[in-house]
Amino acid sequence: MDTHRDDMTDWLIHFTKDISSKDQVDVYKEVTNEESNEIECELDYSNQFLPGISDYSAFDCIKKIINECGIRYGYSFRKGITTLYGGDPVICFTEMPIISLIKYAKARYKKAVSTYGIAIQKKDAFRFGTRPVISGLSKGINFSFIKNTETCRILQPEILPIIEQYRLVPLNLNERNPIDWTHEREWRLKRKNDFNNVITVEYENQFAEIEVLNIFDNDNSFEEIILIVNTFEEANEIFDMVLTLKDSGENNLGVSFNPKSISILVLEHVQKKERPIKRIEDLNEEDFFKVELPKLLEVEKLIIERVINTAKTTITQMAEAEFIASTKLKIDTNDDYVDSCGDSSIKCDDVRNKYLRGLIEMRIATPYGRGYIINAIGQHKYSQSITFNAFMAQKVCDYLNKELAVIFYTTSRLD
Repeated sequence: MDTHRDDMTDWLIHFTKDISSKDQVDVYKEVTNEESNEIECELDYSNQFLPGISDYSAFDCIKKIINECGIRYGYSFRKGITTLYGGDPVICFTEMPIISLIKYAKARYKKAVSTYGIAIQKKDAFRFGTRPVISGLSKGINFSFIKNTETCRILQPEILPIIEQYRLVPLNLNERNPIDWTHEREWRLKRKNDFNNVITVEYENQFAEIEVLNIFDNDNSFEEIILIVNTFEEANEIFDMVLTLKDSGENNLGVSFNPKSISILVLEHVQKKERPIKRIEDLNEEDFFKVELPKLLEVEKLIIERVINTAKTTITQMAEAEFIASTKLKIDTNDDYVDSCGDSSIKCDDVRNKYLRGLIEMRIATPYGRGYIINAIGQHKYSQSITFNAFMAQKVCDYLNKELAVIFYTTSRLD
């Protein structure tokens, strides 16, 4: 790239926007039944909203991408009809310099473009298969289709090879209402049927696999990732999410989160600078959002060791004795309580707290993608009783909150 040109950049930005379930259309894809070898239609869950959610803001979409550990492919519906050709969903990017993207987003209506996004280097996106769009076709070509439905439009291959049709964007400057999207400087990545980039998502107690672009997986070699938000409040929320996932190395459903380099850019900070920022290349290290995590003093580490040791011995033993003495639950033939089966855990999600950071370092806190489980309950009577396990966890949790910091809580679940 010519480093002296302000209109050129080595980065692509995937911007998010406000979306609503009412604007989505169910998409069914053809799959082969492994047992019968017959072609069947299966709901494409990549186009589905999670149960109970009908709207996502542009900022919600950024959080969703981080939590799911990947960018979903989409069908780009407009008025209930896909705007894509070729039959495959895509991920869209722009190579507009960041100042141009901000101006463009402000000029268009809110639901079309936002200033929330994820930036990756163009060379990394290209290596993965991302290509610039093809704007328009030669004059006089008749748009005849192999298939033309609300969710799938495939042109005759004589017009454009099917493998390249995902790149096509209409262009016509001769009409009274011209069609011209060239200013978006768009790039697209087509879904590849790549089983190495599949995430698991939960829908109404069922699990579905969805192909995504996992830019956060180290194996995919995206060298740098920049998360773009508007405010410091949003940056703080995103920072905590990213730190929790980095501690774990995966999300709560086991999808890899191990980026080589990930930064947060706050636009309200950049826009106030005296030196105008036109491109990502113009940014310096101090322009990015930073958080200094607290470090424990040696005396505080000794306090943690003492508290955890006491929790696993004295507090656990006292809690067990108290429950046995006070419970009204009966004992069954297996020498266990007659009760619903379940478990209870001590958790913490105050990711920046110095005591939690110490517990992580000491491997007493175990990350699980959305928080941390605190291994502070000692040896006690084995029981499947959810009442017993919840009582034990709460007693130890109360002790930790008293001795360290009020950052711990318990959760219980039925087996």
